[in-house]
Amino acid sequence: MNIKILIRSTLAITGAASLLTFSSCDKVVDLDPIGFVTEDSIAKNDADLKALINSGYYALAQDDYYGGSFQVYNELLGDLINGSTLNGDYLSTYNRNTNIFNPGISAMYGQMNKPILQANQTLKYLANASAAAKDEIAGQAHFLRGLSLFDLVRLYAQPYKKGGNNTQPGIPIRLSPERAPIQRSSVEEVYQQIISDLKKADTLLPATNGVYATKWSAKAILARVYFQMNDFSNAYLYANDVIENGGFGFDADYSHRYSSAGTPEAVFQLVYESNNTQGRFQRLLGNYRTTGSALPALTITNDAYTKGKAVATDVRAAWYSTKTGFYLLNKFDSNSVELPVILVTELKLIRAESAAEQNQNLSVGITDINDIMTRAYGASSSLLLPLNANATVLKEAVRRERNLELVGEGNRTQELKREGGNGENVMIRGAIFNCPGLIFPFPSNEVNYNSFEQNPIGGCN
Repeated sequence: MNIKILIRSTLAITGAASLLTFSSCDKVVDLDPIGFVTEDSIAKNDADLKALINSGYYALAQDDYYGGSFQVYNELLGDLINGSTLNGDYLSTYNRNTNIFNPGISAMYGQMNKPILQANQTLKYLANASAAAKDEIAGQAHFLRGLSLFDLVRLYAQPYKKGGNNTQPGIPIRLSPERAPIQRSSVEEVYQQIISDLKKADTLLPATNGVYATKWSAKAILARVYFQMNDFSNAYLYANDVIENGGFGFDADYSHRYSSAGTPEAVFQLVYESNNTQGRFQRLLGNYRTTGSALPALTITNDAYTKGKAVATDVRAAWYSTKTGFYLLNKFDSNSVELPVILVTELKLIRAESAAEQNQNLSVGITDINDIMTRAYGASSSLLLPLNANATVLKEAVRRERNLELVGEGNRTQELKREGGNGENVMIRGAIFNCPGLIFPFPSNEVNYNSFEQNPIGGCN
C-alpha cells in the first residue's frame, strides 16, 4: 500500500495573494505564471480545489525542493561531501559561509514556501468543496503545509532543544494566502503548528487514497517530527502505528530504493514523470551520477567511502565506487526514480532508537535493527544483536546503520543537530552543531518586506 504522489499539474496562483519574497534581490517576484488563473476564477468546486492541491505536490517535486536541493544542501552542511571538488554556491554552503547572494539557497526557500501557499489557498476556499470531498481536500492541505514548515524550520532556524523553551527565532508561519508582513515565530511555535497540521491530516485523510498522501503518510512524518524533537515516546508511538497497522512491506531488495519501479516500503513517495522532457528529480540524481566520463558535482569523503565498504558482506557496498582518485556514491545512478520521502526503514530506525532512549520495548527495537542488518549483511552476520542486548548497544547499532542506510538522502546533518539538541556534545566538521553557519539566511527581500530579524550571516568560528 505504498503511496505515490501524482505531480502532473502546472497550476500556479498569481495575483496579490501569491506575491511572496522568493529571491535574494530586492524585487518581489510572482510565482511561476504557467497555467495562470485569476483570483476570482479559482477554487469554485472540487475539481478546482484538487487542482490547487495537485499544484502543491507539483511544487514539492521540483528541483529546488525534493527534486534535489533539499537533500543536497543538507548534505553540504554535513560530513559526507568532499569539499575539494566544489565551487560556487555549493562551496560557500560547504564552508558555512552563505549569505543573501547565494542564489540556490534563496531559490530553495521560495520553492519550499510554494506548497504552503497552495495549501493556504485551498483552505481559504474549502467552503466550496462538496461534503463528500471536503475532509480529504483539507487533509491534503494540512499535510502539505505541515511537511513544508518542518523542512523549512530545520534549515532556516536553530535546532529544537529538548527540555528548552525553544524561544529562538524560527520561521514565518503563513496560515493565509493574503500578502501581509509577518514576523518569525519561535521554534516552539513552529513545531506546534507542524504537529497541529499533521494531526489534522491524520484525522482527515483516508487510509488509502490512490497516488496521494494518506493518514499513514501524516503519521510517518509525525514520527519524524517527534524524533527530531527528541520526544521519544511520541516518536515510538507514531512509528509503531505505521509499521504495525499501515500495511506496508519491508523491502528485502535494495534495488528498488531509487528505481523506476519504486519500493513497496515507501509510506510516502513522489512519482517520476516519464512525459516530462526535463526529467524529474534531476538535481538529486545528476549531482551524484557516476556514469559519465567526468566526475559528478558531488564526491564523498574517504571516511564515508571507507565506512560504506567496511564489511565485505554488506550489499550496500555496491553504492560506492572510485574514479580518478575520488570517492563516489552510486546510489542515485538511475535515470528515473519513484522518489521515496519516508520509508519503513526510517520508521524502524526511529522506533528502535526511541526504544533504546526510553529503555523500553528493547526486544522490538532489536528486531527492527536486526531486520535492517539481515537485509544488509545476511542472516548469519555476527553483527546481528542478541535478543538480550542492552539499550546502549542497540542505540549504537541504530546510529551506525542509519548513516549507512540513508546515506546521501539529506538525513545526516539533521540527525547530528537532533543529537546536539538532546544535550550531546556534537561537532560537525569541527563546528558546534548550532553554529550560525549551519542554518541559512533568509532572502533579503523576505527580511525587508516583513522587517524581521535576519539569521547571522555565515561562519562557525
